[in-house]
Amino acid sequence: GTTYDWNICLGRDATITESNYTAFSTAIRAILVPKAPTFSGEDANVAGVTGKPLTSEEQVKEFDTLESLWRKYLKSATSAAYNQFYGGSGAPSFEMQCSRDLMRSHMHELDLIYGELWL
Repeated sequence: GTTYDWNICLGRDATITESNYTAFSTAIRAILVPKAPTFSGEDANVAGVTGKPLTSEEQVKEFDTLESLWRKYLKSATSAAYNQFYGGSGAPSFEMQCSRDLMRSHMHELDLIYGELWL
């Protein structure tokens, strides 16, 4: 097909990937929010071998920081991808492809970091 056809296809693919990423990251954040139940007089945040685990609030804050920094990286990376073909018809295609692939990669990263939450 044409560059236009390629852009339409990549645009659809990127939109689906963005939707999947949003659902995935929203689900992870929602899992981090609940506080662990405790019994009267019990401290749920007991130190282990490597120290005291983060509270639920700290985990959410850490996740939000991670996602904020990643969004900045995504914006910078896709801008760099676009600029590789700046002035040509391939710039939008490469920007969408880069965005799609980086989102997919980040979902794998999030699964690596937080995948144990739903076991």
